[in-house]
Order: sequence, then structure tokens, then C-alpha cells
Amino acid sequence: MYPNRREPAFGLFVQKQVEALRGAGVQVDVLAMPRRGSGWRGRLAYGLWALRGLGRLARRYDAVHAHYAVPSGVLGLWYRRLRGRPLVVTVHGSDVLVLPERFPRLAPLLRRVLTGADHVIAVSNFLRQRVMERFGVPPGRITVQSAGIDTRVFRPEAPGAAEVRARYGQQPLVVFTGNLIRRKGVDVLIQAFARVRERLGSGHLLLVGPPVEEDYHEILRERVAALHLEEHVTFAGPLPPAEVAAAMAAADVFVLPSLDEGLGLVVLEALACGVPVVASRVGGIPEIVQDGDFGLLVPPGDVNALAGAIRRVLEDASFRERARQYGPRVAAAHDLRRRAAELVVLYRSLQQGKGRRRRRGAG
Repeated sequence: MYPNRREPAFGLFVQKQVEALRGAGVQVDVLAMPRRGSGWRGRLAYGLWALRGLGRLARRYDAVHAHYAVPSGVLGLWYRRLRGRPLVVTVHGSDVLVLPERFPRLAPLLRRVLTGADHVIAVSNFLRQRVMERFGVPPGRITVQSAGIDTRVFRPEAPGAAEVRARYGQQPLVVFTGNLIRRKGVDVLIQAFARVRERLGSGHLLLVGPPVEEDYHEILRERVAALHLEEHVTFAGPLPPAEVAAAMAAADVFVLPSLDEGLGLVVLEALACGVPVVASRVGGIPEIVQDGDFGLLVPPGDVNALAGAIRRVLEDASFRERARQYGPRVAAAHDLRRRAAELVVLYRSLQQGKGRRRRRGAG
């Protein structure tokens, strides 16, 4: 999962972490697989990626850090067993929430990867509990740490925000960023926005993100047309981080209506821009959003509750004031350079631990 020419936003958070680690003086080699697709093409893409990974087993890395337990963690475990180097696996949500439910046969493999890793990073306390209870990873080998956000880019008054604001005038601007996939609940957001706009008499919905699931993207467009919102909903597609930050900073409210979520880095990015958040009460989101303070939480999939929460935030200026005051402070704790420094400490401690065990074995 890493940006490429076809999908420049795919796994962007991993690329940003790599850049931050390199900025901290770490030499990083990236082995990334493009989006697999389905059928024989998907299996072929996976096979070619695995072969490239096997070719790197001869290299002597000090540590391997796999994002997502499957498939990256599997290759990392091979390297750990052959080379005896520390393996760190970061779980983000779908790998331990969705995959074992959709594909039960993967559960034993997930358990082997997670229990075989030297350390597991969960992006939220919610996921940490899941990894301990479902896969039997000891608490002492799990750290809670987000991948981090770039607070130099995502900030109040981000460059370009005024231009975005001017494009949509004085009407309320509702923004969503993320992959346009079913798990993100974008169809629910469109229905809720229609009710908000009907009640307020104005408003625009800006959807930023790639149409990963083409059939779902078509459903979204059909729903927009059925609700006569063609002039009031914009499908912006994937945008570079600076433009995403501009859209967020221009928003009156940011909405993440996910059906499940490991953490939701986009929520942190919105808060870094000083924008109030309405989001589903799922996964790690409640660990970020203080309900009723600088945002509101609603049950996932509840159109009425989502519409009511969006309208409440738009009508109550105190949400925006508190978000501008406290949001950047909350987000600052997740700055990616700070997270990279923490990772360096973890890598060194694991490497030193391996070295001590080898010396004891030799003695």
C-alpha cells in the first residue's frame, strides 16, 4: 500500500511516515504492492509482489516494518524467521476487523503473523484490545500509535482555503475526504446532506477521494441525481495533501460516516485545520472526538442522526470556535515527525534486544 502513478493517494500515510523516518536519519527501503484487484489479475499481482519480496530476503535489514498484517506482515514474518531481524507490524483496522470476518480462513494466518511479530502497533486503543482478545498478542508487545499527520500541511488557514471558500460562496460547506468505498458510509452522508440542505435551504457537499469501488461510485452518483443534488455535490476525486488541507480548512464541518474505522487519520487532519467533526461512533474515532465539545458522534448508518448532528454543528458557532481552539492541540500529539522519532526508539530497542539474545545464545 503505497502511492503510485495510477493511484497517487493510495497509502499516502505510509509514504509520509517513510519520509519522516528518512528525515530522522533512518535508511528505508520500500516494498509496496499496488492494489490487487480481483480474479486472476489480483492473484498474479500478489504473486509478482511476493516474488519481489523473496528477492529481498538476501538483503540484511536491521528491522522490517509491515503495514497491515496481511499481506505485508506475512512477508515480514518470512524475513524474520530467515534472518532473525525484528519484525514490527502495524494494524490499521480492515486487516483485523474486516478480513477475518469476510474470509474466516485468514484468521489463523493473522494470528501467526501477529503473535510471531516482535512488536505490534495498533493505531487505536480499540484495535489494541481487538488484537489482544481475538489474536492472543500479549499486552506488553502492543503499542498504540497513529501513523501520524503532517501538521505543517494540515493547519488553520491552510494555503488555498480562501479560494475554496470563495468557490462555494457563503453557503454551508460540508467536506468528506477518504476512499469512496462502502465502509466509509458515503451513501448515508449523501442522504443526510439532502435533509440538511432541505432544512437550511442551502449548502454544498464536497467529496474528496478516489472512486475505489466503481460500482459503488456509480450508486453514489445515481443517488445524487435521484435527490436532485447534481449542482450541490462535488466529486473532486483524489487531491494532493495541500489541496485536501485547503478543502478541510475551508469547511464548516468535516464528516466521516464510516461503518467501521481503526482510527480515522482524516479526523485528526480536520481537527488540525480547526474544523469541527461529525463522525460515526465506531472504532477509534471516540478516542479523538470529544462528543459535544468540538464535534459530535452518531450511530453508524443512521441517516436521521447524521443529518441532525450536521445541522446542529452548522447552526451552533461554538463548535467551530472550540475546534479552532482545541483541534490543533489534539492533532499536534499525532505529528508524523514526532511519531517517526518514537519509531526510531522502538526499532533500536528491538534491535538491541535481539542482539542481547544472540550473545546469550552464543555464550
